Amino acid sequence: MPRKKREDAGEKKQRKAPKIYKDEEELEAAIEGYFSKCDEEGVLYSDAGLCLALDIDPSTLEKWRKGDMRTEFQYPIQRAFLRMTEQLHTHPLYMQKGMVSMAVFKMKQEKFGGYQDKVEARQDISVNVKMGAGMDESDFR
Repeated sequence: MPRKKREDAGEKKQRKAPKIYKDEEELEAAIEGYFSKCDEEGVLYSDAGLCLALDIDPSTLEKWRKGDMRTEFQYPIQRAFLRMTEQLHTHPLYMQKGMVSMAVFKMKQEKFGGYQDKVEARQDISVNVKMGAGMDESDFR
């Protein structure tokens, strides 16, 4: 089935420019505003929600977190992810059936701690015992 053309296809929708944060304090205030709003509404924190609140795209958030862009924003963004990680560990909603696996999946992501499953390597070890003078197999039973 062919796609319908939108009536306003000739008009481009104007998107407002993303907020420009002058300094670390202004960004921290915006981040705190996001967390406060989530707490008031009982909404779980998320990196997508943080992006929406800051009016930035996820790649910008990741660049700020890693310090690849606007290095002065790295610390506040990393603290925001630390706060989200703390919520993964402690919030009762993440302890409910179905949510535990979501919390574990998130915690395995680098930005939420990078936890790894314990991998146990099995090794078969053979031991060769050499008996000294005056010893025989009965000494080892």
